[in-house]
Amino acid sequence: MHRVVGPISKHATTRPALPRMDAAVAEIGRDLAGRMGAVLDAIPGGPQHRPQQLARTLGVNVVLTSRLLKATQSTDAMAVAHVIPGPEPLRRVLKAAERLEVDADALRAASEAIDRFERLINADAGDRAALDTMISAWLPDVREKLDLASRQAVFKGMSHIRGYAAETGLTCAIIHPAQGPVVEGQACKFDRVTVMGRLGFRKLRAGVRPALSTVSCSSARGPVLTIDGDPVDEGHDIILRDFSSNSLSDSLEIVRENDVIRYVLGGDRVGLRTAVDVAAAEYRPRSMGKSTSKQYSVLFEWIDEPMRRLVFDVLLHKDVHPGVDPQLAIYHAGFNGLPVFLDPRYAPDLVPINASITPLGSGVQRFRVSSIPDYVPMLEHICHKLGWDPNAFRGFRLHVDYPLVGCVHMIGFELPKA
Repeated sequence: MHRVVGPISKHATTRPALPRMDAAVAEIGRDLAGRMGAVLDAIPGGPQHRPQQLARTLGVNVVLTSRLLKATQSTDAMAVAHVIPGPEPLRRVLKAAERLEVDADALRAASEAIDRFERLINADAGDRAALDTMISAWLPDVREKLDLASRQAVFKGMSHIRGYAAETGLTCAIIHPAQGPVVEGQACKFDRVTVMGRLGFRKLRAGVRPALSTVSCSSARGPVLTIDGDPVDEGHDIILRDFSSNSLSDSLEIVRENDVIRYVLGGDRVGLRTAVDVAAAEYRPRSMGKSTSKQYSVLFEWIDEPMRRLVFDVLLHKDVHPGVDPQLAIYHAGFNGLPVFLDPRYAPDLVPINASITPLGSGVQRFRVSSIPDYVPMLEHICHKLGWDPNAFRGFRLHVDYPLVGCVHMIGFELPKA
């Protein structure tokens, strides 16, 4: 069986020179795999061990032997340092090997390698989690796995703290050439419908009041309407009741706070015993502008509630930004407020989540998503209400598992240069 005792592979030598810490991790990983591999080869049944057989021979857990074999057989020293079990489990393997009368020199060499690995973890990295984070910079698959696990942990923590969560959060911006009359001071050429949804919206403990919030009052920039054309700030709400839970009417409280409207879920039937689906749509004539950027037309979703997944769609009419593909930026929204899209001044606030925008093609029938069963009928319903052709839109989708509360997901379309 091939052991990592010298240069790990031709491929590895083509990497750029490693920084000092990464070089130390690679060297210690290579040495540890080689020395532990020599011990395993000397155990009865070696060198072609199988995890279950080796676990029985040593009297240890099969998870331990599986990880150990994977590490010692790896040709990437950085991967070894990530996969290999911790110092104490490795020492248990050495004690079991000693009972099987494995050569004392091989055991001593392996023990010294374990000690170096432990010093690397405690003195240089701080703990094993920190070491894995360092290693993830060189192993993209490890980075993706750690990022997802970290976001999932944040979701669980925020769900506990806030006392509620959603299975799926939906934001869909539908952009159409402006149809209404031009209002003085409004140069925007596009109408916008924003669809908001929370599916599987559930309270996790009694006493909390989860809410879907939106800035839905008319302002100097123009009115905010329902898709039936009624002004929202005259008492009309934007809930799409045909696409929301039947029990919602008994538990929905509408709270208006200045220019913010909060759709608060309460009542005994919501949450602890059953999750609800809530969908809403607001219509803003001539409102799709440049946002905070002079170079991009920007749409964004600010994550305010814990959710397992985010579906963020942008649907553009064929005459809106023709031939322009979207760009993505995800920011942590701090005291600077809403970031300016792709502005270098906000680069420190970028969150390096592995996410991308997927083109969906044209026509709402292409915009299906398994986590939102009635999504296409809902889009068709909205288009019918406004007299828009549902086949005239091209779509783009951002899907993020466990989006981080407090982050802003921004999708921008570059504007023509003046």
